[in-house]
Amino acid sequence: MSELVLDRLARHAAAAGDRPALAWLREAGPPDVLTYRELAERVWGLAAHLRERASAGERVVLLVPNGPDLVVGLLAAMAAGLVAVPV
Repeated sequence: MSELVLDRLARHAAAAGDRPALAWLREAGPPDVLTYRELAERVWGLAAHLRERASAGERVVLLVPNGPDLVVGLLAAMAAGLVAVPV
């Protein structure tokens, strides 16, 4: 399943990189948006960082609130072959 999700992210980032991938509300103002290209860059950047610090199959704790950072963390852990443990 993780390969399917990551493959789709890569395809969307290449084909429609400027389209919104995630949108979330702040306390005031318009919603913030993360494009597919931005999401992919964050995911693979964090995955590379995680691969330097952990071996495949190890657990990584994600201590972030619900929102885009949690999505990036979960996808990056998948991309790095790690087990995400959201707290």
